[in-house]
Amino acid sequence: MNRAYLILFALALAFVAIFSFSAGKFSKPTPSPLPQSPTVIPTPEEPTAGQTIASPSASPVLSPPVSPTPTLVAVSWQTYTNPTYNYSLNYPDPCLSGPLPGYCKQDPPDQRPPECLCFLNGTDPDSLIMQTYTGVSPNLTLATFSLSHLSTPAYNPPAATDLITWLDTNFSFQDIPPSTNAQIDGLPAAEVYTPQSPGAYSQKDVYFLQNDLLFHISIVDVDNQANQDLYNQILSSLIFN
Repeated sequence: MNRAYLILFALALAFVAIFSFSAGKFSKPTPSPLPQSPTVIPTPEEPTAGQTIASPSASPVLSPPVSPTPTLVAVSWQTYTNPTYNYSLNYPDPCLSGPLPGYCKQDPPDQRPPECLCFLNGTDPDSLIMQTYTGVSPNLTLATFSLSHLSTPAYNPPAATDLITWLDTNFSFQDIPPSTNAQIDGLPAAEVYTPQSPGAYSQKDVYFLQNDLLFHISIVDVDNQANQDLYNQILSSLIFN
């Protein structure tokens, strides 16, 4: 009886030992950390419809400098003759003869064709006018020259009239010099300078008598040196025959 108990007890111990061994051998292992997903480097976004992606700036391609377009330059001259008062003068060539056509007035001066940059209108022999531009485009300056003798009494003084006395009486709105201070074709003349004002360019008015007729020359924007050079060339060519 005791022997049987001992055998059963020994078998129980053996079973416990075998179970413990098996539990240690087949226990669930500690899970190892999962490998991390590789870092994904984003690629440039593809443009959608209507969208553009800026590309690296390329070195700019430099265009050659553009030379300014010259305006009408008086490299040659033509002659105007007034048969009524028997005088002649030179003016730039090329230059339109007659009134400035309407199509020439539709664009700013620096956008006009070359033939629209100068005109001389002597249709009325009593009033000659010439307009042109000096300088280079787009910095053009208007030059205006006019020579007139009117039929009004102020332009037709009595014979042997003193020029300065006549001007003081009939042109008192201008600052008449006390004596003649210029010459036109060897004739004594009175030159009046009017400085530029907020509403007007500088101007010179020149008065002289020829065969007891009073003539008036007006030149505009005389503070501009290019204009003054042009006027000097025209005035030096003015001759009464």
